[in-house]
Amino acid sequence: MMNFVDGPAACTVLRMRRTPLLLRVVRNKLVRNDENVWDCLNELEDVARPHEEIFVYILVDKPSPVLSMRPRSGSGWYWIGSYRFLEQQPAEEILRDNAKWSAWCNARREQLMPEWAKRRGGVA
Repeated sequence: MMNFVDGPAACTVLRMRRTPLLLRVVRNKLVRNDENVWDCLNELEDVARPHEEIFVYILVDKPSPVLSMRPRSGSGWYWIGSYRFLEQQPAEEILRDNAKWSAWCNARREQLMPEWAKRRGGVA
């Protein structure tokens, strides 16, 4: 379970099978209650929907694996860790296009990579 410690998604916890260094977190603008408002685009094929606002977060500590047992195929290995809001947010056109997003992340990877991830050879 990944915790978002500040920014728009502060106090939100999401289950993730993949923990990229830079993560797009989306808020569904169509939902009127607090349930299912937040999601993340952590899988390579994930894309934001037109009714979702996008925010970028950065992984701040080394994630740890945890086995989650849930009924109805929700069981599996997930990650525990924390993300912080990235102050310098990219343009909307970058956030909504996976190829541009990937290029933007790759251009900043060395600059933003935490020391623990450099020693380990990357993040999950």
